[in-house]
Amino acid sequence: MVAMEGGGGSLPTLRRKISAGKYQLYAVLIYSDTDTNFIKFLKLSHDSLATMAGKKVFLFWFEHFERDSILLWKPGDEPTDRRPMVARTDSLRLAKAFNIPMSCTPCILVCRSLEDMRTIVYSFDNSWTHEHLAEHFKAIFDHIEEALKKLEMNKEFDVYKSLENKFKALKTKK
Repeated sequence: MVAMEGGGGSLPTLRRKISAGKYQLYAVLIYSDTDTNFIKFLKLSHDSLATMAGKKVFLFWFEHFERDSILLWKPGDEPTDRRPMVARTDSLRLAKAFNIPMSCTPCILVCRSLEDMRTIVYSFDNSWTHEHLAEHFKAIFDHIEEALKKLEMNKEFDVYKSLENKFKALKTKK
């Protein structure tokens, strides 16, 4: 298990969710306050991202909508549910724990568990337009859904290798 420092209880919450093993995949959006375009996209696309993640993927992200009120969203919650203090810096601590360079953020980290340390990271460009980010998120979740269907048919299917190849191909669309 990766040793992560908690900040605002968010990383321990993520660790508990992943340990529970309720979902087939876990996706974590990692970004900082400097990624303003990406943050704007997340605020405007909240419901769409929830729909894209579906019931098999636990989508975990950090956002603050007001100065003193920070929201942690997860599937099944209403967008207005308030959570204990969660800071975007928690996502940067997670990036460091997985050796993700700050230059690769904003990004999405996808894993099945933290124990095996296998992850897939897809980097976004903070300068991308809303439409460009939406196109990439749709493709990412299409690839995830396709890989999970293959996994259901064949338990030996390598989800990581499949997604890694699909994400590399998607990256060339930049």
